Amino acid sequence: MASAVGGLIASKLAELVWDEATLLWRFKDDVDGLKRTMVKLQALMRHADRREGQDEGLRREIMRVWMKDFKAAAYDIEDLLYEFDAIELIKQDQPKNAPEDAEGPIKVTMHDLVYDLATIILGQQLIALNDPKELTQNSLEKNYCRHMQFINYQKQSIDRKKIPSKIRSLHFTECDRLQLQDKSFSKCKYLRVLDISECSIQGKSVPSNISLPSSIHQLMLLRYLDASGLPITSLPKSLHKLQNMQTLILSNCALETLPNNIGSLLNLCYLDLSGNSSLNKLPVSFGELSALWFLNPSACSKFYELPESIGNLISLRHLDTSGYNVLQKLPDKFGSLPNLLFLNLSSCSKLVKLPDSINIKSLEHLNLSSCHQLQGLPNNFGNLENLMFLNISDCYNAHMLLESFCRHKHLKDLDLSDCHDLKELPKCFGNLSELHSLNLTSCSKLQSLPESFGGLSKLKRLDLSYCIRLENLPSSFRSLKLQVLYMWNRHELPEGISNMTSLIKFEVHSVKGWDIDFFGTPSILRLPYRVVEHSVHEVHEVGYGPHSSIVSIGKLACQHLRINHLEKVKHSEDAERAKLRDNADLQKLCLSWGHEDMTENKRDAEVLENLIPPRTLEGFALRGYMGTNFPKWMLEISSYLPYLTSIKLMNLACDAVPPLGMLPNLRLLLIILIPNIRKIGKEFYGEKGACKRLRVIQLYGLKNLEECWTTRSGEEGDDFLIPNLHMLDVWDCPKLKFLSYPPKSMYWDLTDGDEVLPPMHGFGRLSSSTLPFEAKIRSKSFTTDKWDRLQHLATLEELSVTGFHSSLASFPEATPCFPSLRRLHLMLPSLEILSEWLGQLITLEKIIIRGSPNLTSLPQSIRNLTTLKRLEIGSCPRLVERCKGEDAHKISHIPKVECKI
Repeated sequence: MASAVGGLIASKLAELVWDEATLLWRFKDDVDGLKRTMVKLQALMRHADRREGQDEGLRREIMRVWMKDFKAAAYDIEDLLYEFDAIELIKQDQPKNAPEDAEGPIKVTMHDLVYDLATIILGQQLIALNDPKELTQNSLEKNYCRHMQFINYQKQSIDRKKIPSKIRSLHFTECDRLQLQDKSFSKCKYLRVLDISECSIQGKSVPSNISLPSSIHQLMLLRYLDASGLPITSLPKSLHKLQNMQTLILSNCALETLPNNIGSLLNLCYLDLSGNSSLNKLPVSFGELSALWFLNPSACSKFYELPESIGNLISLRHLDTSGYNVLQKLPDKFGSLPNLLFLNLSSCSKLVKLPDSINIKSLEHLNLSSCHQLQGLPNNFGNLENLMFLNISDCYNAHMLLESFCRHKHLKDLDLSDCHDLKELPKCFGNLSELHSLNLTSCSKLQSLPESFGGLSKLKRLDLSYCIRLENLPSSFRSLKLQVLYMWNRHELPEGISNMTSLIKFEVHSVKGWDIDFFGTPSILRLPYRVVEHSVHEVHEVGYGPHSSIVSIGKLACQHLRINHLEKVKHSEDAERAKLRDNADLQKLCLSWGHEDMTENKRDAEVLENLIPPRTLEGFALRGYMGTNFPKWMLEISSYLPYLTSIKLMNLACDAVPPLGMLPNLRLLLIILIPNIRKIGKEFYGEKGACKRLRVIQLYGLKNLEECWTTRSGEEGDDFLIPNLHMLDVWDCPKLKFLSYPPKSMYWDLTDGDEVLPPMHGFGRLSSSTLPFEAKIRSKSFTTDKWDRLQHLATLEELSVTGFHSSLASFPEATPCFPSLRRLHLMLPSLEILSEWLGQLITLEKIIIRGSPNLTSLPQSIRNLTTLKRLEIGSCPRLVERCKGEDAHKISHIPKVECKI
């Protein structure tokens, strides 16, 4: 058997190699040596066949010698074939004087049997070591090592003589002290794969015209190079010589330019340039990379434009140009890349428009998120007929979707979250028959859904969270087969929602801040949960010892968990045994203590330290905690709980809050009854935090809170850190001021929080994607200066002012600045006169006046309010009498008038 295999291999090798090899005189000696090795090998195999019946020990020794020579022969064959490749590459790189139809390079193919044998003996080809001295001097290992990895190598230099000359792949892992020299790879002419991403370059600690080691340019067979993280500022002009290069990873370097001849790398398939913040353009020759299918120049923040030639990349399938902060337009040819499947343009915050002609028929995945200046989608956007995934989230200026949008028949996932200016969906929206997931979170101006919405027959997941103006749902809504539904509910649940038997998850987010119940599924629904959805655990002592029942919650498989009476946990190790962190299903968690007083309790801190939630947690509530300090996992909460979207802190003894502003996905913040807190300053945001997704702030009963910083220093010159707030709800915080100015929230609900109103100088330099829409002001003493501060909320459409003990008898005579006001509600007990400027609020549709017994008449100018549809007057006896008598003509044009004494 052994001789038969050996004979077959030898004959195949003769056919493939020997005839061609002997034509090159420089290899004649190698080939003759190879012949002698194979003859010897065949003799050994014949000897093995004859001795097959001998004792096992002798047979194993014969096989050991046989395999050793066989391996050596196989390595010699492989080296010889690679040598052919190297010679041909060198010949191709030299000036060509021969005619174009001259004889092509010699082609040599390794037989499958030899390849299979090479995979069997891979074990001796791979060496991983921490120190080159560990490399044995065994000639077989040294001469035939093909793959080497240096791990945690902490020396500054490496002896290139220690690297086997016929190495194929070389990796450096955690070798940040190693400084590569120009000649480090000069003897590695067979190298295919090189990873130097975790090294440095000798004598180049400060980036200043740093380039790759010059010996890399001699690696004619190199196919894969990872130099990510090296502070190189440029690539060598000789890069084009690496004609076998297929994968080039240069992410997070310091590149400023690329060589103009980079287009000569005709075999380059994969190029990663991400994170080179100083790189500002791609050379024109880029369009010549005909084999390129993956291109990632993301986070190159100085890119002003892309070359027109990028439209010539006929093989391009994946393109990531996200994070182009200054890019304002795309080349016209960009819209016709023939094979593009994936396109990421996210965070191109200055991009105003897409090409007018966008005809990428193959495109399946498009990400336009955080393109804040994007005005809309082109008219022919519907031509993207194979689009399956579309993300337009955080596109603040996209106020509508065109009818052509409904032609995306294959669209499965659509994210329109945080499109604050989106007012409506196309009437034909229900034509998106393949849609599975729709995210409309925080579409704050969306008031209704089209009647065709019920046609989304495959829609399984719908998120309407923080759609604070969405009140009307179409009658067809009940026909949906939803499995997951999130809603923002200010009023009543939609009719027919209880009949949605397909629902397995339904959550309603309420504006009632006092409600700490994260388990917001209405009781009218009986959903077929696949796991125990909600669980409330009351801690108690168990067994004969002082241990508590909290250890048992580690066995719960629930999504929402509330743990009450944590003061009964006597040993902090019990909390650790609960293993909350291992509960992968847990989404929302409420930890509650029931102390009778507000005195410090050190055991609380020990228990909380051991109740680390799972990393995937979305909602967290902490109530009754009497520790004065927070554990490490809360002080570093953005690392431990990066997906947290809502957090509620209630009845705590602390005098500061954790750095919650660092949470990248935080949308709701509720702080209730923490008497010792006096300031929320820069520590709230950490070093780099910004609450860009924060939509709701609710502050209740913080009587001693004086300052809440909205910039990192509390001064006007800094960047604003809460730019997109929807709802600001403040109750009984009489001393609170936002410094340097409050957020431009859409909804203002202030009860005894008058100082929260914009200061006399307004909002300063504040730039916000949201504008004030509704304000409810309840004050013990509403004065004229507070009315003057309301003038800065000029975009209000609804205004309600209640002064419980106000002495305000009349408003200032200054013209109000509410050009869009539709609804006005006044409840001021000392009010005597309504100014004539009321008639200048020509957009008013509804006026409510209550609790002003001294008010005797309406201004004559009320007749100018031609759009006024409803007038309600209550608890104003003198005004009611006047309106029914001599002033009846002033209100005769109003369709509906209600007067109640």
